[in-house]
Amino acid sequence: MVSLQAGQGALVNAQSRVGSPITLPQAPDLRALPDLHDRPVVTLNLPPVADASLYRAQAALDAEFTQVMAEATSPTPTLRLTGLPDGPYHLRVRVAQAQGLEGPDGKRTFVLKARPEPPNLVNPGPDAKHRGLGIPLHWTEPPEASRYRLQISQNGQWQRPVVDLPAITSSTWHQSLPPGTYQWRLASVRANGDAGPFGDARSFTLLPPPADLPPPQVTEQHLQFSWPAEPGQTFELQMARDDAFTLAVTTVKSTQPQVQVDRPQPGGRWWVRTRATDADGYVGPYSTPQVLHLPSCAIDRQGDCLRSGDGQMLRSR
Repeated sequence: MVSLQAGQGALVNAQSRVGSPITLPQAPDLRALPDLHDRPVVTLNLPPVADASLYRAQAALDAEFTQVMAEATSPTPTLRLTGLPDGPYHLRVRVAQAQGLEGPDGKRTFVLKARPEPPNLVNPGPDAKHRGLGIPLHWTEPPEASRYRLQISQNGQWQRPVVDLPAITSSTWHQSLPPGTYQWRLASVRANGDAGPFGDARSFTLLPPPADLPPPQVTEQHLQFSWPAEPGQTFELQMARDDAFTLAVTTVKSTQPQVQVDRPQPGGRWWVRTRATDADGYVGPYSTPQVLHLPSCAIDRQGDCLRSGDGQMLRSR
């Protein structure tokens, strides 16, 4: 006969022979686990137990564990319980040592409130950049949601969000915001007012809108454009006969915030715009098209404008 003390166990072989006493693992400490879980998959991040070969967790409706609703095992101290409806639960976790003997239970209670589930964020993507005064937000529409709560913060300050709208009925939102880096998140709300948890936040950065293109320096043969820029940018300038940039389009690319183009003949009304590509590859929007009025002139054989004796440019008829 083998005498066992508290905290010990023994293995019995096929011939019913009892092995030597084995010290059982201690009950895991569950005090650091949250009281509230807000995701359908309940993730338990346990403190590691020395010499553990297996962790086992059970969630039940009653303290006696006669109504076990979910069970999970793992060789690591991270376990995931799935398939649980929202509500209160009793949790117990035990650890097995190398030979498979399980120690005593660690116990506690928790509440699962994961529904209605939050929408999935669609646009903008993670860590997106946008050059302008605002950025359109778009998300999916979970079947249980009749409206949504939107929060936008800076530096993760959710206690004092920049935007907090509790009852958006569409799956899009677009308003002006000053330049900066923001985080946004959403929660679903049922028709009866029952609100689910916020989903994971996503970050985006708003950059100042592109500056208007200053008027160029105009000579008889060239137009010299220059504009403000940021370090590391490259540029594209377009010039066209129409504001949709479909007629007589000239496109010039440059590594500097200045471009010289041949003066178009004939003159008249032209539209010009620029856009910049940042050092990280982000291609910004075009600047607001600017109208450029160029007087027409009579041209000599070298392509220069003819002038009168007093130096005035002769216009073509």
